[in-house]
Amino acid sequence: MGLEEREDLLMRQIRAVGVMLARILGFRVAGAHEEAAGELERAYSELLGPGPALIRDVDSATAALLVRDPDKLALLAALTQEEARLLRAQGNDAAHLEARALDLARAALDRDGRNPIAMRVVEEQGR
Repeated sequence: MGLEEREDLLMRQIRAVGVMLARILGFRVAGAHEEAAGELERAYSELLGPGPALIRDVDSATAALLVRDPDKLALLAALTQEEARLLRAQGNDAAHLEARALDLARAALDRDGRNPIAMRVVEEQGR
């Protein structure tokens, strides 16, 4: 696969995960937590490929090493942030996921200081 094809694939993944994030938010706000959780799992799989649990199970520094592309890393941060919000909406503690989302977003910004998704995650986690 050539560079142009890889970039095209990455852009399709970014768009797909962005649409999924919007659906997850809609489900969460509507109180449809099971649907939000299912869409969240699909979004992780779309972004990370088969076996997304590996990257989700390692610490954030290792995850940042495994996910090299700053756009994918920023989306991983956004998905992690939304997972934290879903847990909170269900009445569960999500501090560990909030911290992870912030770490991942900062790692994405270290690679691309103008990444709007990572900047949004950092801004929102700071509130």
